[in-house]
Parts: sequence; C-alpha cells; structure tokens
Amino acid sequence: MTETLIAPRPVIRLIVLDGDLCFPHGGISPGGYEDRALESTLIYHYPAGDCDTCPWPMVDSDYATREKLIERLKGALFDERECNSFFPLDAIIELPDGTEFDF
Repeated sequence: MTETLIAPRPVIRLIVLDGDLCFPHGGISPGGYEDRALESTLIYHYPAGDCDTCPWPMVDSDYATREKLIERLKGALFDERECNSFFPLDAIIELPDGTEFDF
C-alpha cells in the first residue's frame, strides 16, 4: 500500500500598514503589474460604488461596529482572493495577532 502525502495548507498572516490590513503579496507596481514583493491593501467595495479599507485593530468606533468591520474584511478578502494571483486558494488567513480568520 502506498502512502499519500498531503501538503500542508499555506498560512498567510495579514500585515498592517498605516493602520490598514494588507495582504503581504501582490500589490500593484508603478508599472501596473502585480508584484509579489509589494503588499496589497485590502479594500471592500460597497454595492453603491464606494469603498473602504479594513482598519486594524478591528474595534467599535463612531463609524462601524466590530461586527461590521469583520464583514468588511470578509468581503475584501474574497475580492483579493479573486484578483490577486499570489493568493493561494487554500490559504489559511491569520490576522496580525496570529488569530485564524475564516472568511
């Protein structure tokens, strides 16, 4: 009987730049192409066309509750996964504090 080895799922820890959550790879270079060495700011797009970044830490504020910020991050990560070729489809996402985030 042969043993099947299963590769571990990649773990991606989000980073914080200027108070906003970012994916660590796949930002857009000045030349307009994805660059693995650049971070990509996570952006949530509202149906009406407006957009927001995802602040860190995610705490209640005058503008949004923690629950709304979590929903915003889920939407932003979904879009990032669809558009960023450096986002592994089977990745485990961690927040900057090491907490696993299931979106």
